[in-house]
Amino acid sequence: MARKWYLFLRYLQSILKFSGTQLPLLRGTLRYFVPPLLRVRGDLILLCLLTFALPSLANPHYAQNITTITQNQKSQTDQGKLLYDAGRYSEAVQILQQAVQEYQKKGDALKQAATLGNLSLAYQQLGNWKLASEALTTSLRLQGAEPANKNLLAQTLIIQGNLLYSTGQTNASLSTWEQAEKVFEKAGNKYGSLKARVYQAQSLKILGYYYNAVKLLKEVNAAFYSQPDSIEKLAGLRSLGDALQLVGDLEKSRIILEQSLKVARGLNNNTEIGKSLFSLGNHALSERKLQQAIEYYKQTFDISPSPQIKVEALLNHVSLLIQAKKYTEATSLISVIEPLLQQLPPSRTAI
Repeated sequence: MARKWYLFLRYLQSILKFSGTQLPLLRGTLRYFVPPLLRVRGDLILLCLLTFALPSLANPHYAQNITTITQNQKSQTDQGKLLYDAGRYSEAVQILQQAVQEYQKKGDALKQAATLGNLSLAYQQLGNWKLASEALTTSLRLQGAEPANKNLLAQTLIIQGNLLYSTGQTNASLSTWEQAEKVFEKAGNKYGSLKARVYQAQSLKILGYYYNAVKLLKEVNAAFYSQPDSIEKLAGLRSLGDALQLVGDLEKSRIILEQSLKVARGLNNNTEIGKSLFSLGNHALSERKLQQAIEYYKQTFDISPSPQIKVEALLNHVSLLIQAKKYTEATSLISVIEPLLQQLPPSRTAI
């Protein structure tokens, strides 16, 4: 049996390739395949780190699942945002590039700068960090040393923080999001300031400052409480639930994660529903409720339109099947994972 298990792992290692380079994820993931899988809570924390993906940074007005784009949209910018939220990033890049050129011809520097920020987001989703960075640099240059529109500057800094976070520059992302919070405050945008603090908590968790993240997120969610449901409010709830799990407050964590799922369903956003289901799967895993965890991972895979979330759910599902010595089932899932990996850009999430 040990020999069979070893050969299975070697098979798994041989197929999990991405862009010609073995994913570092594999090395981290294989650690959890070595029995006993659930040795200490520290191992569970590492297994669950995949869930700390940032919420969509696209305009909340467009945060919905849209599978078709009609020709009677009002502008190319609208079409680009809709394509982005539908996960059609290459198409979004083409449309947003056209919009940038149109605004440049018209001499509308403000709209050009805003569209360049959205273009950077689409490049980031495709893993094109160089073009993403160049778009942000141009956007900031167009806004000038003393930007008249502070809300636009703050949102651009949010996007810049996302680029830094996605490329592993966690300390820099935290500083950038702190700067965004200050700019939002100067603009009198309390909602934007809260959004920036949610992003800061993501960096704090990656840096290991779990209790700091919990404290920050409790303050944010208290402020969001009276606000209508939104992607930002949902992200704050889910992030707090994840952080509470890390510090061992499992009961509160479960309640808040279930609340985040309820909000996601109310918003009818399948991407966010998938993220909350995945977090609940990790929570069930932390409580050793393995069958419940598997069910959450199955639901995540079925409902999420995101290849990233699907891969994360499948990897955790596979690890549990291997723990149960169900190698045939695990192998069948791996055949599903392989094509999904090809859709992921080389990023923090992919790694």
